[in-house]
Amino acid sequence: MNKIISFLTFTISITFFVNCDNTIKSETKIITEKENTPPPTNKGVGPYADKTIELSEIDKTLVISGKNTFANKCMACHSIDTKIIGPALSGMLNRRTPEWIMNMILSPDLMIKEDPDAIALLKEYNNIPMMPLGLTDQEAREVLEYLRTESK
Repeated sequence: MNKIISFLTFTISITFFVNCDNTIKSETKIITEKENTPPPTNKGVGPYADKTIELSEIDKTLVISGKNTFANKCMACHSIDTKIIGPALSGMLNRRTPEWIMNMILSPDLMIKEDPDAIALLKEYNNIPMMPLGLTDQEAREVLEYLRTESK
C-alpha cells in the first residue's frame, strides 16, 4: 500500500512540475512577443494624418471629461475590456498611434474607406462601421487621454 501511495505521489509531482514548466515557457513567450512588437506607426487618414501628438504626463482634467464623453458617446459600441459591436479599447495605445485614434474618432467614414487598419477592423467586426460621433477636436483629445489611463 505504501508503495502505491509513493508511486502516485511521485507521478502527481512530476505532472505538476512539467505543467508548471510549460506555463512558465508560455508566459515567457507571450512577454517576449510583446516586447518584440514594433511600435505602431500608421497615423491613418484624416485631420491628424500630418500632425504629431506629443503625449506627456496624463492630464487628469482631460481624463475626467474624456471618461464622460466615452460614457455618453462610445459605450454603446465599445467597452474597455470586452468586445461589443466594436473592439475592446484596453491597450489601444499599444496597437495604434494617438494620431490614428484621433482620426478614427473624428473621421471614421474616411478611415474605413482609405486606412488599411480601419478596413481590416471593419471586416473583423462584420462590416458594421463606426458612426461619426460629431465630436470636436477637444472632445476627441479628451477621449484619447481617457483611453491612455485604460491602456494595459
